[in-house]
Amino acid sequence: TVVCRELGFTTKEVTAFGNSYFGEPSPYGLSSWFDCSGNEERLADCKKMTGGKFCPSNRAAGVMCGHGLELKGGSGKYEGNLFFQGAPVCSLNAGGNGDHWRESDKEKTPTSVCKMLGYKRASAAWMSISNGNPFPKTTGQSILSGVKCSGMESSILDCSHEELNWSGSRESCRTGSDFGKWTVGLRCE
Repeated sequence: TVVCRELGFTTKEVTAFGNSYFGEPSPYGLSSWFDCSGNEERLADCKKMTGGKFCPSNRAAGVMCGHGLELKGGSGKYEGNLFFQGAPVCSLNAGGNGDHWRESDKEKTPTSVCKMLGYKRASAAWMSISNGNPFPKTTGQSILSGVKCSGMESSILDCSHEELNWSGSRESCRTGSDFGKWTVGLRCE
């Protein structure tokens, strides 16, 4: 909460990560551990727990302020291609095949995502451009794919998914260099 507040976010939706979840930072200049109550305005206001030790690069902390989800390219905020942290999401169907939803996942995952966005349910979902996704083809590289939700999750990262790929697009999200073909489209209500 303190880090998000210092970065200018007002959301109460904060997810903390450990063990360098978002990738290992440079081993130089890593600070020590912090002990925050949650009421501080800045990380510098928290008690710093040094003891002469520095945080190993594989133990770095990370934080996500808000749910990181948005729909883009539709006629309103309730529809469009699904984006996570500014990058298109490909495949809301871990273990699915091509353009077809697994029957058991057809409702759960899209509706879970719409609920995370503040809507009641998904009224339509498209797995790819070739499956009829009516929203514009995306050009960005995906960092999140293979998402499968049970319906009980509060964050998309609580759903099962392939390992986050912060450095580039996944092969399963494209055909050759055809980025955006597998971008998920949703309509929420």
